Amino acid sequence: MVEASNSGGKYKYSPLEIVVGVLFWGAIAFGVFAYFMGSISEDNDEVENNREISQVDPYPGYNDGVDQDCADVGIRVYVGTYDPDRLDADGDGWGCESYGG
Repeated sequence: MVEASNSGGKYKYSPLEIVVGVLFWGAIAFGVFAYFMGSISEDNDEVENNREISQVDPYPGYNDGVDQDCADVGIRVYVGTYDPDRLDADGDGWGCESYGG
């Protein structure tokens, strides 16, 4: 038995009780830590994803919020599946194909 005193009184803990207590409070502390680290990690992932989307224009001359047509763009462009200005008439991923390229 291990003896510990508290305000003049004495408590006796068996080694098993000490191990169980340490494991219990350690698990609680780890759970709280993991919960907050998971929240921070998810927030950072969302920021990174938004940064990637906002920094990559779909094609040269892209102007977000302005509806453009091929005359505004002036070149053949690869739009892929993201074609907010509907430049890809045949759905093959290439817009303004009449401009060649």
